[in-house]
Amino acid sequence: MLETIDILRKKERNIIHADNQSAIDYLHLQYPWYTQHQIKEVIKTAGPLYTNIERVLRQKHVVTTAE
Repeated sequence: MLETIDILRKKERNIIHADNQSAIDYLHLQYPWYTQHQIKEVIKTAGPLYTNIERVLRQKHVVTTAE
């Protein structure tokens, strides 16, 4: 039973919702070249998995800086 609860908690940490302001603030600290509004839009389109959101933010930065 406790193992199941731990697994669920780990999964919850990997999920980010667009209405979670603390998660948006954290991502904004990691990617300061994006506005909080832009990060929120990425969460809406690429989310809710943190890995997908982070991948999109990194890809957009590479594309933007390469131009």
